[in-house]
Amino acid sequence: MPLTLSRIRTSSSVSPDGRWFAQTLMIGRFLPGEDEQHRTHLAVSRRDDSRHWGVVDDPLRCGLGYTVPSAFHWPVDKRYLDFTNLPRPDGCAVFVNGSDLHRVSLADGDVSTVLADGPW
Repeated sequence: MPLTLSRIRTSSSVSPDGRWFAQTLMIGRFLPGEDEQHRTHLAVSRRDDSRHWGVVDDPLRCGLGYTVPSAFHWPVDKRYLDFTNLPRPDGCAVFVNGSDLHRVSLADGDVSTVLADGPW
């Protein structure tokens, strides 16, 4: 089925030493006769192309809103990238907390949860 309308949003972040690059994509799709859908993607790559980690690749449905992964902090030790899921509320911000924190290892791409999203 052909798309009637697509929307792409991107954001990026470069590590302080300039060796790593993180990019977030949010692709919104509007299909005839269906609800709006979107997909989020977060990738982290070395600038010399020696390593690439696909960290997040989630198909999500919009409803009360959605979250988009976003680079949050490059620690000084240069071993991790901390990221969070930023809320994009759709009229009901109360249901979108956006208080989580995750860490991706730049050595092997493993993701761990530092702080789970929860009712605060």
